[in-house]
Amino acid sequence: MNEIKSLETAEIKVTAVERSIEIEPQSGLTLEEAKGILEASFSVDNIEADEYEFGGKYNSYEARLNQVPQNGENGAFEGERGHSKFVPSDTTERGEACKEKLAEYGKDGIEYKNLEPDFSEVSSATVTIDKMTANRNDYQEDGEWKAGNFSQADAKLAEQWNTQGKDGRTDWTDKDVYNFRKDSEQKYTWHERCDTKTMDLVPSEIHQCCKHLGGVSECKVRDAQNNGGEFDE
Repeated sequence: MNEIKSLETAEIKVTAVERSIEIEPQSGLTLEEAKGILEASFSVDNIEADEYEFGGKYNSYEARLNQVPQNGENGAFEGERGHSKFVPSDTTERGEACKEKLAEYGKDGIEYKNLEPDFSEVSSATVTIDKMTANRNDYQEDGEWKAGNFSQADAKLAEQWNTQGKDGRTDWTDKDVYNFRKDSEQKYTWHERCDTKTMDLVPSEIHQCCKHLGGVSECKVRDAQNNGGEFDE
């Protein structure tokens, strides 16, 4: 049997047991229909948290470790620092706010995997943006305004919520999403993952307490290497 090559659009490590698909001859599927089933199953949208490869590839291990929380007043790791669950402490205002917000999700901490926090279990939404840069906010480039990471994510989430019919609506806009996450009673922020394309909508209280080097830092190092002729996309 010929080996099925992985999709070029995503590097996904999946075993046959985890994602087995049976396409029987008697089902009457055409070649194109069978191909569609395979591509849908292996799409980026179907990647689960435990399949995501944590940790950046541009920052050094030491640089990323330096930004991981130290065991101290704000909290401590249950195991190895940066490779286990970080449990916030209520001895500081920041730690207490994080602890209280985590409790709303039935959690007592955030898992760090390869020095990157996994916010998937406290995320209200996850989107993939087209061009993550070192700019969270909109910026000018060559005299032209470009959408920053947050604006791109707001627009993507508006599309997602319209498809889902969130709150019975199909008219969500990027401005609506902006206002939603800026609401004083909710306080959400976007977390840029280290893969420089995925973004999670996370409670600000949790994000602020769980320090890390994320996608913005990865983009800065990537772009610096690119400008120096060392990086090839």
